[in-house]
Amino acid sequence: MTAIWAQFPGVDPNATNVEISVRQSVFYPSRPGINFITVRGFEMSQAATPWAGAMSEQIGLVGTHWSKGWIIENNHIHHSMCTGITLGRYQLPEGQMLPATAPGFVKSIEYAFRDGWSREKIGGHIVRNNHIHHCEKNAIHGSLGACFSEISGNEIHDIARTGWVFGVDTAGIKFLGGVDIRITGNHIYNCGGSAGVWLDWMAQGAQVTGNLLHDNNARSGDIYCEMQHGPLLLANNILLSRLSLCINSEGLGLAHNLVNGEIKAFSDSRSTPFHPAHSLTLAGNYTACGGDHRFYNNVFFGGWTGKHLTTAKLPSTASGNVFVGKAQPFKFGDTTVQAETFNAPPVLTQKADGWYLWLAADSSWRAAGRCRTVTSELLGTAKIPHVRYENPDSSPIRIDIDYFDKPRNESNPFPGPFEIIRDGEQEFKVWPKSLSLPADDR
Repeated sequence: MTAIWAQFPGVDPNATNVEISVRQSVFYPSRPGINFITVRGFEMSQAATPWAGAMSEQIGLVGTHWSKGWIIENNHIHHSMCTGITLGRYQLPEGQMLPATAPGFVKSIEYAFRDGWSREKIGGHIVRNNHIHHCEKNAIHGSLGACFSEISGNEIHDIARTGWVFGVDTAGIKFLGGVDIRITGNHIYNCGGSAGVWLDWMAQGAQVTGNLLHDNNARSGDIYCEMQHGPLLLANNILLSRLSLCINSEGLGLAHNLVNGEIKAFSDSRSTPFHPAHSLTLAGNYTACGGDHRFYNNVFFGGWTGKHLTTAKLPSTASGNVFVGKAQPFKFGDTTVQAETFNAPPVLTQKADGWYLWLAADSSWRAAGRCRTVTSELLGTAKIPHVRYENPDSSPIRIDIDYFDKPRNESNPFPGPFEIIRDGEQEFKVWPKSLSLPADDR
């Protein structure tokens, strides 16, 4: 006989449903190397997914294991004890466990290459249009196994909220070794732990674009870029949490974002890998000394000062940014607009048919800012890896559409995520995405 002892503070277990989950996953391959599987249209929940450390295989409610080319789409995934979707990590052989340190992880990459870590065999997954919530470690996770993947159109919320699971990797989306990943058009909110999106090491060539993030009461805010050397692009995002960005990296390009919270930036003495363009091959290691960032055509609200960015070792550049209210302009760059008396912060509201953002704007920001279309030519080359900003297929970047995929003004695009053409108060339906009329025209 098995006896299970449990406490139910404030709840009568005889008057409600009590479940004990014993299966560690719902859909998970029995071995590595099972490729090109499609998982579509299911509701999957209540898995006792086990906790795993940074050097171990993380089993998810749904997972690819160590494989290539899965499509996971249009599913409802919820109530996982640890992870919702996992895009893979190889399992270190018995007796070869390494310490969870920077040198230990760099050493583990040698094992990964031995176990097939290559573009031909690993990654390249698509995770899109899923609803993922109430997972206590992360919604989507991948350690090396998520490289070259696309994460798009997912709604992710209520992740790492109960405090049942601690340690590394607690976030809405957590990737390590995410070379050339694309995280685009997702809605991520009410995440605890470390961040809404946490890109940890080697997200070289990654793009985080067109996402809505808010109410992420995490230690590192909406987006945490840890130990990156660039190039890494963040564009057309709406970042509304009190802490919008946490950066101990260099080589980030930020363009046309709406930033309503603080940016925390600092250096880090650990040494982490960088690569040739679009490759997993290791080209060298470098510390996160900070700087070498590009800030183009963003709108900053609130009391943000950006003081940490001015003391970084590598110089950064900025142009066409708008600083509203008490937000203080950069001490580097040019063509800045400071709208000190424009006191109208964005307001996000949930209605019956979706999420709406109220925003006030001034058409003079376009004329005063003299914004340029953001391209690979403008972004240039990340200093540490000597790799230029470009798309994962090596084509040039050109940010000529806005958050809604609406064409931008080519000669002088409007700063921020929306291509606004008029002054005053406006309301946009930001999730599900649609082209909304201004508030007084609705």
